Amino acid sequence: MATDRLAQLAAWAEVVVGIDGGARQALAEGIRLDLLLGDFDSLEDEVITRLSATGTPVQRYPVQKDATDTELALELAVNSGVKEIVVVSGVGDRLDHSLANLFLLGKYATQVKLTWVTAFGTIYYLSEKSPKFSAELTPDRVFSIIALSDCLEGLSISGAKYPLRSFCLPFGSTVGISNESTGGKLEITIKRGLGAVVFPEVNKA
Repeated sequence: MATDRLAQLAAWAEVVVGIDGGARQALAEGIRLDLLLGDFDSLEDEVITRLSATGTPVQRYPVQKDATDTELALELAVNSGVKEIVVVSGVGDRLDHSLANLFLLGKYATQVKLTWVTAFGTIYYLSEKSPKFSAELTPDRVFSIIALSDCLEGLSISGAKYPLRSFCLPFGSTVGISNESTGGKLEITIKRGLGAVVFPEVNKA
């Protein structure tokens, strides 16, 4: 994750939670943490000690448990009443963890507005809780839409090379892959279901 992007997100957030090893980069970049959370199986004791010394609250969980650190953090955030969550990173060298996070975040996207920012691109979740995505974009920006439920109902796209109107995008369909913005306002809306609007870091697929 680029330093300037990370700093920008941290400055925007009202609360910043460091999840296990992710706290290492936050400390290195001088980003304040309002909470350090995890089982710390991938975080050095020195980092925990340094953060604790600065007054950062630490919430430790056992290594053997029935939920990942990311799920515990999301559950804590939702239960605290937040309206929007941005998850940074969460993609590493474990394919199983990355896939689990895609659907885990989707589950919580039915309760709050949720965005996933990674080094490989950004995912904006669409749900009945957050049924609209819009942004001013330059032409030829590549994006894809992936259904995470049986059908992404009422899918409409404007401001794109391949527009749609009240379309049902089925789970497993590749119809929504590699669309492009035409410049100006891109707007994507749904009526029902769960989906992901993906902007890959590489602009051309």
